[in-house]
Amino acid sequence: MKRSIWSAALSAVLFQALFPALPLTAAEPEDFRYFEELVPPATISPERLNSVRLNADVLSAIASPDDLRLFSADGRELPFKREPVFTSRELFRSNPVRSRVESFDVESGRAVLVVEAGVPGENGAVLNHVAIRTGEQNFEKRVSISGLDDISWRPLADHLPFFDRNPRFAIGRKEFSIPEGRYRKLRIEIDNYGEDYVSPLRKLTAGDDPAVRREEREVLFRELKIDGVELSRSVFDRVSVSPVLARYTPEIRSVVVDRGRKTTVIEFDCGNLPLASLTLTTRSTNFSRKAVLTEEDENYTRPCQFEDVSLPGFRWSAMSVPLDGGRRLGICRLTIRDGDNAPLEQPALTAEYPVYRLMTWPKDIPARLCFGGDGVPPGEYDLPATLASIDSARLGFNEFRAGIRKTNPDCRAGGFPDRLDLRWIFFCVIGILVLTLVIFIVRNFSKIEGEGPDE
Repeated sequence: MKRSIWSAALSAVLFQALFPALPLTAAEPEDFRYFEELVPPATISPERLNSVRLNADVLSAIASPDDLRLFSADGRELPFKREPVFTSRELFRSNPVRSRVESFDVESGRAVLVVEAGVPGENGAVLNHVAIRTGEQNFEKRVSISGLDDISWRPLADHLPFFDRNPRFAIGRKEFSIPEGRYRKLRIEIDNYGEDYVSPLRKLTAGDDPAVRREEREVLFRELKIDGVELSRSVFDRVSVSPVLARYTPEIRSVVVDRGRKTTVIEFDCGNLPLASLTLTTRSTNFSRKAVLTEEDENYTRPCQFEDVSLPGFRWSAMSVPLDGGRRLGICRLTIRDGDNAPLEQPALTAEYPVYRLMTWPKDIPARLCFGGDGVPPGEYDLPATLASIDSARLGFNEFRAGIRKTNPDCRAGGFPDRLDLRWIFFCVIGILVLTLVIFIVRNFSKIEGEGPDE
């Protein structure tokens, strides 16, 4: 037992003496297939952390975010912390304002409501938002709003669309923003469109069915039951953070309009990027289309619906498809169901991917980003734990800009035997010598113990 402990201790001492500074995760620029030269900012502040944002070239070339390293100008590996980039934004909440409908009249075919704001007898209330409550459906009107301050009435909104249309999908507008101010009263006028008005919502929500066209007059001129009016004011609530997304344009391979199946099929290639969303763009307006997103191998299928509404005084669009977990789509098809409607004009696609940054200490100036290693383990640093409590969304950084992806001509990645350079040959030879020395010492120690003094 003593002989085994002694030989193990001797081996450990010899190994530490011969390999005092060989970290398990150490790497060199030659261990990676690609690199990007980093462009420093015009001024580097010694009080700020350094930041390198990963671009599309990097993210599409790596299978894992651990497959990269930072190096200084002299080739020294730099410790870093990797994190998603966040930006701060302000959030607001809606505070209700006390109100009371003072009167309701019909003047020349217009419904006119006068609403008293704030506590009766006082000098009005500060507000910037009006909501008209009604349970009615399938109507289309327009609204004008005026406000009475301490001096006189003044116009706040003119002929804004006020509607609820839902034969095919629910769409409506019953809330209105007005210039913020202190108002004692509001005058709300609800009016019909003229006899010659053709609603752009009709085709959007109901298609070309002749029966729907016959019902159009009922939709435009029907009387409404107004349940009440609510006033409020949007005020600052808190600062929140949201992830930063970068835009990317997938390669469109083909756009095929199939008249028989009444579809438009877009085939495209997103490469190897981990995407957060996919957005359809088109010159068409006022439409609603169902669609299906399918990967080339059909292992992933996602139903979609694209909608766009553009009216005077109102704009609303839902053209993006969120993708779960930063999915790498590769080659895909987007099948848009046109039905009896004309195909969308000039359809195209854009995508967004989450932006990541690598942070280093101010003294560690990054010069080269290397990635695409072959089996190189991820770097192990204490920097992530040290910076874990920092709210980086509010920090300023020395932003280093990455250049164009280049192939490393000195790369030795590829595994054994390409990695048998002089350094590894030296370490192998030293290892064999150490093992031989340990065996020699152990055997001779055994002989010495066996040749003890005769009793």
